[in-house]
Amino acid sequence: MRRVYFVRHGESEANVARIHGGEHHALTEEGRRQARVIAQRCLRLKLDALFASPLVRAQQTAVAIAEATQLPIQTSDLFSELRGPSMYMEKPVDDPEIIKGYFEMNKSWAPGYRHLDEENFDEILARAGRALEFLAERPEDTVAVVSHALFLRALAARALFGPEVTPHECLRFFYSVKQSNTGLTAFEYRPMDALGNESKFPWQLITWNDHAHLG
Repeated sequence: MRRVYFVRHGESEANVARIHGGEHHALTEEGRRQARVIAQRCLRLKLDALFASPLVRAQQTAVAIAEATQLPIQTSDLFSELRGPSMYMEKPVDDPEIIKGYFEMNKSWAPGYRHLDEENFDEILARAGRALEFLAERPEDTVAVVSHALFLRALAARALFGPEVTPHECLRFFYSVKQSNTGLTAFEYRPMDALGNESKFPWQLITWNDHAHLG
């Protein structure tokens, strides 16, 4: 058995500005406070390894956890945020044209479909699968991963529904399942079932978006 704790990064400048943020947006002062608080909680989890997305907001959150736990940060693109259309980056999330664009994209979302230059369903599903394989093959018992809201929802959908997860199921996760900044989500990986056979459901959700540490 392995336990994986997923942490959404702290509040970012893009979160506050309500824009579709890119790679460079840093944490706000509140985000840095949140990172320090989740770091103290992670200290009690007895982690064996720490992984993080390369995006600035995730790295800054991971630094706080690394300082508390004395674990090195292992950076992986596998845990980056989903890549939206480049022409939407830095634009307000409530821009009517962008809302219309995402509506059209979601309406047509299916294997093989691409709206503009975004990471499409096939690519998201493949990356989520690689991320789960990476974590399943790690030798450590307890690890933490600092990542992002949309990718963590895609990862959860892939973990719970398997490679057969549909675009509709992914979209339900994107729009119906929410996370707080520094919310803590825990999965257990159990490759064998109670009879000693290979499990059909190796990833089990234990906790979703626990943010009690924020008060």
